[in-house]
Amino acid sequence: MANRKRDHVIKVSMTAEELSKFKRRLAESGKKSNQSFGLEALLDSKITSQEVITNLQELNKTFAKQQLNERNIGTNINQIAKIANATGEIDTAKLEASLLDLDKIKEARMREWEYLRSYLQELRTRA
Repeated sequence: MANRKRDHVIKVSMTAEELSKFKRRLAESGKKSNQSFGLEALLDSKITSQEVITNLQELNKTFAKQQLNERNIGTNINQIAKIANATGEIDTAKLEASLLDLDKIKEARMREWEYLRSYLQELRTRA
């Protein structure tokens, strides 16, 4: 192995709880020193960029909005079913409108999933 001289020092301050966790993970790793464990953890860890985090947060917001829309449509269909059971009549116009809304949401979901799949594939190729 090449003779390496490590003459740069980085200090890390920790709380008692963080130090305890560090020592526990050091013991679990089987590493013999804080340095070897710390270097491996710092140099070999995967860091998620802010861009990726922001994109995933936006996707999460989009999915949450879609889920709310789906819930609202489900409520509408449930109300139509209650009225149909009570009166024996179905408001076909409202039912068709709700089903069309569901189809639109399904199509949007498929596009979002396709975007998510391609985005995740792109992230894998960057790594």
